[in-house]
Amino acid sequence: MEAGKRQFEESERVRQSDPSKAIFLLNQIVHDEELADETDLQLLALESLGFAYNDEGQYDSAIKAVTRLGELALKAQNFDFRVTALLLQGYIYDVQDNYKQAEFYYREGLKLAEGAQDDELISQAYERVSAVQRRQDKYTEALETAQKSVQSLAGSPKTKTYIFALRNLGILEALVGDYNGAIDTLTQSYELSEQRGFQQGVADAVYEIAEVYRKMGNTKLALEYFKLSHEIDVQRNVPLEVANSAFKVGNLSFTEKDYETAQAFAEKAYKLYVEVNNKVGLVISQTLLGQLAYQRGDKAKALELIEAAIVIAKEHNLKARLITTNIAKIKISQQEGDVQAVVFLGEETLQLARALEELEDQMTILNLLAESYQQQDQFEKAFNAFKEATKIKDSLGIKQHNLTLAALQSKAEFKRRQTKIDRLNIEKELQVAKLKENELQLRAWWLGSGCALLIVVLVGYRLYQNRKIAAERAQMLEDVVHKKNQMLADVSHEVRTPLTALYLQIEALQHNIIEDVEGSYEVINRKLADINHLISDIHQLALVDTASLVLNLHEHDFAQVIQLWEREYKQLALVKGFKWNATLDLPQKLVVNWDIDRVKQVLTNLFANSVNYTDLPGSVSFHVTLQDKQVLMVVEDSSPTVDEEHLSEMFERLFRTEASKQRRESGSGLGLAISKGLVSAHRGSIWAEQSALGGVKMQITLPINPNA
Repeated sequence: MEAGKRQFEESERVRQSDPSKAIFLLNQIVHDEELADETDLQLLALESLGFAYNDEGQYDSAIKAVTRLGELALKAQNFDFRVTALLLQGYIYDVQDNYKQAEFYYREGLKLAEGAQDDELISQAYERVSAVQRRQDKYTEALETAQKSVQSLAGSPKTKTYIFALRNLGILEALVGDYNGAIDTLTQSYELSEQRGFQQGVADAVYEIAEVYRKMGNTKLALEYFKLSHEIDVQRNVPLEVANSAFKVGNLSFTEKDYETAQAFAEKAYKLYVEVNNKVGLVISQTLLGQLAYQRGDKAKALELIEAAIVIAKEHNLKARLITTNIAKIKISQQEGDVQAVVFLGEETLQLARALEELEDQMTILNLLAESYQQQDQFEKAFNAFKEATKIKDSLGIKQHNLTLAALQSKAEFKRRQTKIDRLNIEKELQVAKLKENELQLRAWWLGSGCALLIVVLVGYRLYQNRKIAAERAQMLEDVVHKKNQMLADVSHEVRTPLTALYLQIEALQHNIIEDVEGSYEVINRKLADINHLISDIHQLALVDTASLVLNLHEHDFAQVIQLWEREYKQLALVKGFKWNATLDLPQKLVVNWDIDRVKQVLTNLFANSVNYTDLPGSVSFHVTLQDKQVLMVVEDSSPTVDEEHLSEMFERLFRTEASKQRRESGSGLGLAISKGLVSAHRGSIWAEQSALGGVKMQITLPINPNA
């Protein structure tokens, strides 16, 4: 059994980089008689084998593995794997462009999941159905299904399934022309992925945001996001996804006539597609390389590459990809003046595009044919082709208009259902808020009691030793008590403010005097989040105040760590719409003895302040250097700034500028106080200055070894 588990783990490790080896290892497991009774292992191996065969383009073998998976799951009464088998079988047909068969299996999986009322599996099934509807151009149906996928998990913890559902919804919102909604949804998917350290979700969200900008016609920004997505994929080291993002950069660069960049990324994508033997990838990358070869004037190489792509597309029944590759070949024939080749291949490809209902491809082919018919003096055919292309163009315009209207109606219905779920959950959330309030008050009482007791002991001791010294200390302690009392009063006010808003909103809802019910629920959710964040911050400050904060000091190669952090903060800045500038001037290897998580907490707080309080369009910069066995880290941003007289007050508790109080993202006012405590615990320093960029310049120095 243990040997079988190790073999499965090895197959999973190599499945992306060496799928043939993975298939060999998995087949050994599923055909090993000694492991025949290990049902859980067999189920996992068959699922992985189905994916591996599918990635290799061995679709018949993939279907056999998945069929066996379904039979074994039924025999073992394993509900999850029964649904998984149906969804995987649908996926195998999906990648072969057999959308109707794919949708059938996806819906069978959905029925099974709904019968058992498993929200996670229901959401997965809806997401798959929505994706295949999208590929059939059923955008309004796909949007509604995507909303159901998100809605299925609306009241549950936000898992990876929820992140995938958000991503799919964002894709659909972009397709129906709701670009702002798409960016908001995909940004939410990005932020949830970032919070959970889910790098695949981060990469997917950035990739799809790039697609939205591409659809909007903002090619420059789209390219920037595709390159960022590619960087994340390279860091994750998943060959297929590295290839996919590389292809996107290459293809968009080709459109922008940056042929040098396009060639480099197209070659990289092709090599990786060869490594993982991905048939779709081989078709699209060879088509792009063929177009680039023709651009260089190498017609023979161009046709060789495109013909190779056509062969693969035909062998593996990749009809949609065959249309795209044929169009590339038709355009080359047209530029070469080979009218007969254009007509012959154009008419053949047009029939295929009609069968698949690919309207945009039909329009492209008809326009190419119209020009060639005219050159052959077949004016009636040319007129009819042009007329049909114009009709399709008009229908696409009408369709987009109808899609936009349908999207608005669907979004309104989605919001209505969301409001209904929120209404059911609001009472529970308020109860949780009240419990948290009681906990906060109890902690505050203990903190005040402890301080008062400490004061009494110290005053008594000093009076016994020296009356004069005692009098001076008494005054100091009286100041401390005043500050503590002031803090407790301020904290009470901070808690009371959102609670008052909560009670007012609920009372208004109870008496039906609010017209915007959905807006009211959003206010309630936001105030609950404010209370939760405030409690967390107070807890951390209590640790600092009572010297209970214990640093987990370990040696780390900070030169390596900071490169990873810089990428994360760059993503945060770019997603929020800011320009980014960074300089990491450190030795190749720099060993520090820090609590690395606490240091990151400080930096994350500084960057959160920058992106939340800096006006758009703006910029954020990050600079790290080594100075006399101390690391200097600088975070700067553009306007607005903070007045000189308030800079030293920024690290005091509950300090906020008037401008920050008006912002929706305004925090508890404790973040910088916590950061100062964490830096001080490392025997470092943190201070603020006005930045030359127009905003605030935060500087941190930390000794390499605080214990030295």
